[in-house]
Amino acid sequence: MLLAMGAIAAGAASASYIVYVCGANLCEVNPDGTGQRALTADGGGAAGSYSTPSLSSDGTLLAFDEGNTAYAMTMPGGTRTTLNSGSVLATFMRPDGGQVAFIKDETEVSESVPNLHTVNPDGSNFAMPEDGRFALTGGWLGTTLLRDGNSNTPHACPPPGSGNCAARSICPAENHTCGSPAHNDNLADDPLRDLYDPAGSPDGSKLAVMAVPYPEGSPHASPTGGVIALYNASTGEHLSDLTSGNEDAGPAWSPDGSAIAFTRGSSAIYTVPAGGGAPQLLLAGGSQPTWGGGPGDTLSTSVSTPVSTTPVPSAAQAAAGTVAAKGSVASVSLSCSGGSGACTLQLLLTVSETLRGHTLVALSASGHPRVTHKTVVVGRASVTLAPGQSRSVTVSLNGMGKALLSRRGKLLVKLTVTQGARVLKTAKLTLHPPAKKHKR
Repeated sequence: MLLAMGAIAAGAASASYIVYVCGANLCEVNPDGTGQRALTADGGGAAGSYSTPSLSSDGTLLAFDEGNTAYAMTMPGGTRTTLNSGSVLATFMRPDGGQVAFIKDETEVSESVPNLHTVNPDGSNFAMPEDGRFALTGGWLGTTLLRDGNSNTPHACPPPGSGNCAARSICPAENHTCGSPAHNDNLADDPLRDLYDPAGSPDGSKLAVMAVPYPEGSPHASPTGGVIALYNASTGEHLSDLTSGNEDAGPAWSPDGSAIAFTRGSSAIYTVPAGGGAPQLLLAGGSQPTWGGGPGDTLSTSVSTPVSTTPVPSAAQAAAGTVAAKGSVASVSLSCSGGSGACTLQLLLTVSETLRGHTLVALSASGHPRVTHKTVVVGRASVTLAPGQSRSVTVSLNGMGKALLSRRGKLLVKLTVTQGARVLKTAKLTLHPPAKKHKR
């Protein structure tokens, strides 16, 4: 054991440092790649795995998710405060530490909806922004809460020229401004790409996002990886792409605004100068970086609590094999091998829906100007495998999925299997109503 169960190690929060996900736990590293050490050791246990750490700019407050429960705590090594429990998908600390935003999967009339909420770090003043429904990602620009939302620019929507469509831009989570011609408050918009994972620069002048090429004929891209791009936060103008390819996600600014850390692929963290330059590998075996502390300096390798002086062992890696559909149930074969700790995997069934306002109207795009597209979760499962273990796991439809299947007679779903930030497999399946049992 590196730490007491549920504890987070003490460190020198006055200096610049990066917290990230390492397997099922949280770890810390200096911006120059030295001083790598574990902050938690109980991840993957009964309470679940750690994910989506988010530091305040000065590094004194940390928000994170453990087992779909949102927490906040002072750094280094303070007492954690429970912010919200159950179905939390991601947390986002406001740069000044005044609020924590989080996305939570909630049921609305048997429909599973990802909603954006805010709460103070002490757990008080829980609220939902006016435009917090169906947010897939979130972030902050100073004290302005951001989300991905419908685009205002023409994309290759079916049919061409249909106006607002499913492409995603970055906008404030207020006043229903996302994709609204009446407001046009989108802070970053791109006619060729979907934009996710917004992160405002410390001086408030730029937005770093994950940009994904918009796929013609599809409702919108799945936010798993793209390039790290910069946009002017005042005009929405595209400034530059800092990376290339389709594997980068989750930009996090350094406290002085000189660099950005991000996840590349399934488990590697890179940094890149904000002014442009070649991305540099910071470490392998990590994801979801967040950067805080004093600007320009690095965390001392000497710490007040002797947690670990050896490199963090590589996490156990999972693999996903054969996918099948039997009636209304999807199944996939999973295995866990190598590394330390268990493999915790999330399985998600989704469908792309067309909505008018907030009312479901169809399963495919109708092309009308005010029709928007949403990705709806219709099934979910979580499984933890020990190293060397293999098994077949099933995912059943939730209430919304059962209702859609009953209405349509068959349901085309997308199965996504992830281990932390790593996407192991995606597959499309057609589910059918279960066969009726005939009485003898």
